[in-house]
Amino acid sequence: MTLHGNLQLSTHAEEVGDLNDSRECVLPWRPGRVEPTVGYTLLDIVDQRMQTGSLIITSQFPTEHWHSMFSDATLAEAILDRIVHRSHRIGLKGESLRKQAAKA
Repeated sequence: MTLHGNLQLSTHAEEVGDLNDSRECVLPWRPGRVEPTVGYTLLDIVDQRMQTGSLIITSQFPTEHWHSMFSDATLAEAILDRIVHRSHRIGLKGESLRKQAAKA
């Protein structure tokens, strides 16, 4: 997928459509503003993945702050509602492995 902003998404419809061919989709989510063009692509991806497979979202940004990343509050509600109500969250605690390795 093409890098696009903080979500590593493509806004090209044919690439979004290709997601149906795989069982899993991993979406790295980095802190930053989510503009509506990227948000609508994300909404399409979330909707497709709910019907055809798994969506794995990775982020170091706390989930309770995800809403504030969207410039469109209605779009944020639509996306996050779909993600939150059908998800399993795994939160990691402790110091990062990179920091531990640097100390050694």
